[in-house]
Amino acid sequence: MKTKLIVFDFDGTIMDTREDIARAINYALAKHGLSPVDTETVWKYTGDGTPMLVSRVLNDKNRPELQEEILKDTIQYYDTHYADFARVIDGVPETLEKLKDKKLAILSNKYENFVRKLLEKFHLEKYFFVVYGKDSLEKSKPDPYPLYKIMEKAAANHNETIYVGDSKNDILVGKNAGVKVFIIPSGATPIEELKRLAPYKILKSIRELANYIE
Repeated sequence: MKTKLIVFDFDGTIMDTREDIARAINYALAKHGLSPVDTETVWKYTGDGTPMLVSRVLNDKNRPELQEEILKDTIQYYDTHYADFARVIDGVPETLEKLKDKKLAILSNKYENFVRKLLEKFHLEKYFFVVYGKDSLEKSKPDPYPLYKIMEKAAANHNETIYVGDSKNDILVGKNAGVKVFIIPSGATPIEELKRLAPYKILKSIRELANYIE
């Protein structure tokens, strides 16, 4: 069956945003007298939204009031520094151009307004008919509900839909919705774990994706 709908993750799949995310959370940590966390560690803590990222970074300092302050300061900083170092991942523009006759959508656990601001800044918004973030609906990845909603909007069934991402939650949401999952690893999830979760394909580059689309 021909592919009708392609749903993409955002961070690590469409854009490399790791440095700006790390700087935002380290700004908040420094403001509260806490030690910084290196960028790659922060990146491994991403995937479930900013509140969970803050919780993982704080780890044993699990005081609700501190978490709320760190979260607020992280978001406040990121709101004006979301694109200081962000870049479109190699191969993304030409791949989107090749696939523009399909229905393309974003399903991310980043807040929707940040996804939209980055898409607009880098002139990619024109490709996507739906953009959902963690706060767009009452449920988020890896729950299949938001993916089902996108499929409904596209009038596409699970055999006509594929999901493209970089990490564990992307495999889980696709499997939970019964759609094929293509993974381009970004380092957010160890490659051994990605292989264990057995997506449909693990690609070296998003450029390879078009080869599998009917």
